[in-house]
Amino acid sequence: GDAILIEAADYPDSRGVWPQNRLLIRGINGRPHLVAGETLAQGKAIWVINGDEVVIENVEFSGAQSASGNGAGIRAQGRRLTVRAGYFHDSDTGLLSDNDPRQEIAIEHSEFARNGHPDGKAHNLYIGSINRFEMRFSSSHGARNGHLLKSRAKQNLVAYNRLADVPPGPASY
Repeated sequence: GDAILIEAADYPDSRGVWPQNRLLIRGINGRPHLVAGETLAQGKAIWVINGDEVVIENVEFSGAQSASGNGAGIRAQGRRLTVRAGYFHDSDTGLLSDNDPRQEIAIEHSEFARNGHPDGKAHNLYIGSINRFEMRFSSSHGARNGHLLKSRAKQNLVAYNRLADVPPGPASY
Protein backbone atom coordinates (compact mmCIF):
# COMPACT_ATOMS: atom_id res chain seq x y z
CA GLY A 1 0.00 0.00 0.00
CA ASP A 2 2.99 2.35 -0.18
CA ALA A 3 3.34 5.23 -2.64
CA ILE A 4 6.68 6.12 -4.18
CA LEU A 5 6.92 9.59 -5.71
CA ILE A 6 9.67 10.33 -8.22
CA GLU A 7 10.56 13.94 -8.97
CA ALA A 8 10.69 14.84 -12.66
CA ALA A 9 14.30 14.73 -13.93
CA ASP A 10 16.51 12.63 -16.19
CA TYR A 11 17.82 9.55 -14.40
CA PRO A 12 20.68 8.05 -16.46
CA ASP A 13 21.83 4.46 -15.94
CA SER A 14 18.53 3.60 -14.27
CA ARG A 15 17.52 0.07 -13.32
CA GLY A 16 15.69 -1.67 -10.53
CA VAL A 17 13.72 -4.70 -9.42
CA TRP A 18 10.43 -4.13 -7.59
CA PRO A 19 9.42 -7.22 -5.53
CA GLN A 20 6.88 -5.39 -3.32
CA ASN A 21 3.11 -5.83 -3.64
CA ARG A 22 0.45 -3.10 -3.75
CA LEU A 23 2.73 -0.23 -4.78
CA LEU A 24 1.86 3.06 -6.41
CA ILE A 25 4.88 4.51 -8.25
CA ARG A 26 4.15 8.01 -9.56
CA GLY A 27 6.14 10.70 -11.35
CA ILE A 28 5.48 14.17 -9.92
CA ASN A 29 6.11 17.76 -11.03
CA GLY A 30 6.47 16.56 -14.61
CA ARG A 31 7.54 13.17 -15.93
CA PRO A 32 10.72 11.48 -14.66
CA HIS A 33 12.78 9.99 -17.51
CA LEU A 34 14.54 6.70 -16.73
CA VAL A 35 17.31 6.10 -19.24
CA ALA A 36 18.88 2.65 -19.46
CA GLY A 37 22.60 2.29 -18.95
CA GLU A 38 24.87 -0.45 -20.25
CA THR A 39 23.29 -3.04 -17.95
CA LEU A 40 19.63 -3.76 -17.27
CA ALA A 41 17.98 -5.08 -14.12
CA GLN A 42 18.39 -8.88 -14.21
CA GLY A 43 19.58 -8.39 -17.81
CA LYS A 44 15.92 -7.81 -18.79
CA ALA A 45 14.67 -4.25 -18.33
CA ILE A 46 15.06 -0.84 -16.76
CA TRP A 47 12.46 -1.96 -14.21
CA VAL A 48 11.52 -5.57 -13.49
CA ILE A 49 8.16 -5.62 -11.70
CA ASN A 50 7.83 -8.79 -9.62
CA GLY A 51 5.24 -7.47 -7.16
CA ASP A 52 1.50 -7.93 -7.48
CA GLU A 53 -1.03 -5.08 -7.79
CA VAL A 54 1.50 -2.45 -8.88
CA VAL A 55 0.44 0.85 -10.46
CA ILE A 56 2.98 2.98 -12.35
CA GLU A 57 1.93 6.51 -13.35
CA ASN A 58 3.60 9.26 -15.35
CA VAL A 59 7.06 7.70 -15.89
CA GLU A 60 9.17 7.65 -19.10
CA PHE A 61 11.45 4.74 -20.07
CA SER A 62 14.03 4.73 -22.88
CA GLY A 63 17.19 3.14 -24.22
CA ALA A 64 16.78 -0.45 -22.96
CA GLN A 65 18.95 -2.64 -25.21
CA SER A 66 20.20 -6.16 -24.55
CA ALA A 67 22.35 -8.67 -26.41
CA SER A 68 19.27 -10.87 -26.77
CA GLY A 69 17.37 -8.02 -28.44
CA ASN A 70 14.73 -8.18 -25.71
CA GLY A 71 15.64 -5.26 -23.44
CA ALA A 72 12.48 -3.56 -22.14
CA GLY A 73 11.46 -0.41 -20.36
CA ILE A 74 9.37 -2.59 -18.04
CA ARG A 75 9.44 -6.37 -17.69
CA ALA A 76 6.10 -7.29 -16.09
CA GLN A 77 6.43 -10.46 -14.01
CA GLY A 78 3.96 -9.84 -11.17
CA ARG A 79 0.19 -10.13 -11.25
CA ARG A 80 -2.05 -7.13 -11.97
CA LEU A 81 0.15 -4.35 -13.31
CA THR A 82 -1.41 -1.04 -14.35
CA VAL A 83 0.54 1.58 -16.32
CA ARG A 84 -0.96 5.07 -16.73
CA ALA A 85 0.48 8.01 -18.64
CA GLY A 86 3.70 6.13 -19.38
CA TYR A 87 6.02 6.86 -22.29
CA PHE A 88 8.16 4.00 -23.65
CA HIS A 89 10.56 4.72 -26.49
CA ASP A 90 13.80 3.81 -28.25
CA SER A 91 14.25 0.41 -26.58
CA ASP A 92 14.19 -3.16 -27.89
CA THR A 93 10.68 -3.51 -26.41
CA GLY A 94 8.63 -0.91 -24.56
CA LEU A 95 6.85 -3.26 -22.15
CA LEU A 96 7.31 -7.04 -22.12
CA SER A 97 5.28 -9.44 -19.99
CA ASP A 98 5.87 -12.92 -18.68
CA ASN A 99 3.78 -15.92 -19.71
CA ASP A 100 1.93 -16.34 -16.40
CA PRO A 101 -1.71 -17.38 -16.99
CA ARG A 102 -2.72 -15.57 -13.76
CA GLN A 103 -1.24 -12.23 -14.84
CA GLU A 104 -3.34 -9.19 -15.81
CA ILE A 105 -2.02 -5.97 -17.35
CA ALA A 106 -3.80 -2.68 -18.03
CA ILE A 107 -2.31 0.19 -20.05
CA GLU A 108 -4.05 3.58 -20.02
CA HIS A 109 -3.19 6.97 -21.58
CA SER A 110 0.32 5.78 -22.51
CA GLU A 111 2.59 6.06 -25.55
CA PHE A 112 4.89 3.49 -27.17
CA ALA A 113 7.22 4.78 -29.89
CA ARG A 114 10.27 3.66 -31.91
CA ASN A 115 10.85 0.41 -30.04
CA GLY A 116 12.10 -2.66 -31.87
CA HIS A 117 15.12 -4.61 -32.97
CA PRO A 118 16.51 -5.32 -36.47
CA ASP A 119 15.56 -9.02 -36.18
CA GLY A 120 11.84 -8.09 -35.96
CA LYS A 121 11.36 -10.13 -32.78
CA ALA A 122 11.05 -7.15 -30.42
CA HIS A 123 8.00 -4.90 -30.37
CA ASN A 124 6.60 -1.61 -29.10
CA LEU A 125 4.49 -3.66 -26.69
CA TYR A 126 4.63 -7.46 -26.23
CA ILE A 127 2.10 -9.21 -24.00
CA GLY A 128 2.77 -12.90 -23.49
CA SER A 129 0.40 -15.75 -22.65
CA ILE A 130 -1.35 -14.06 -19.72
CA ASN A 131 -4.96 -14.08 -18.52
CA ARG A 132 -6.10 -10.55 -19.43
CA PHE A 133 -4.74 -7.50 -21.22
CA GLU A 134 -6.39 -4.10 -21.56
CA MET A 135 -5.15 -1.09 -23.51
CA ARG A 136 -7.21 2.11 -23.55
CA PHE A 137 -6.67 5.70 -24.70
CA SER A 138 -3.07 4.99 -25.69
CA SER A 139 -0.83 5.24 -28.75
CA SER A 140 1.63 2.83 -30.34
CA HIS A 141 3.49 4.12 -33.38
CA GLY A 142 6.75 3.97 -35.29
CA ALA A 143 7.71 0.43 -34.23
CA ARG A 144 11.03 -0.59 -35.77
CA ASN A 145 10.50 -3.92 -37.56
CA GLY A 146 8.40 -5.48 -34.78
CA HIS A 147 4.70 -5.20 -34.00
CA LEU A 148 2.93 -2.08 -32.76
CA LEU A 149 1.11 -4.36 -30.30
CA LYS A 150 1.56 -8.10 -29.91
CA SER A 151 -0.62 -9.96 -27.46
CA ARG A 152 -1.05 -13.64 -26.69
CA ALA A 153 -3.36 -12.93 -23.74
CA LYS A 154 -6.40 -15.15 -23.23
CA GLN A 155 -8.63 -12.03 -23.08
CA ASN A 156 -7.86 -8.73 -24.80
CA LEU A 157 -9.61 -5.39 -24.62
CA VAL A 158 -8.03 -2.88 -26.99
CA ALA A 159 -10.23 0.22 -27.21
CA TYR A 160 -9.88 3.92 -28.08
CA ASN A 161 -6.21 3.70 -29.09
CA ARG A 162 -4.11 4.93 -32.00
CA LEU A 163 -1.97 2.24 -33.64
CA ALA A 164 -0.03 3.72 -36.55
CA ASP A 165 2.85 2.59 -38.74
CA VAL A 166 4.70 5.88 -39.09
CA PRO A 167 8.42 6.59 -39.54
CA PRO A 168 10.91 5.33 -38.55
CA GLY A 169 8.93 2.05 -39.17
CA PRO A 170 8.18 -0.10 -40.93
CA ALA A 171 6.26 -1.99 -38.30
CA SER A 172 5.37 -5.62 -38.80
CA TYR A 173 1.63 -5.86 -38.41
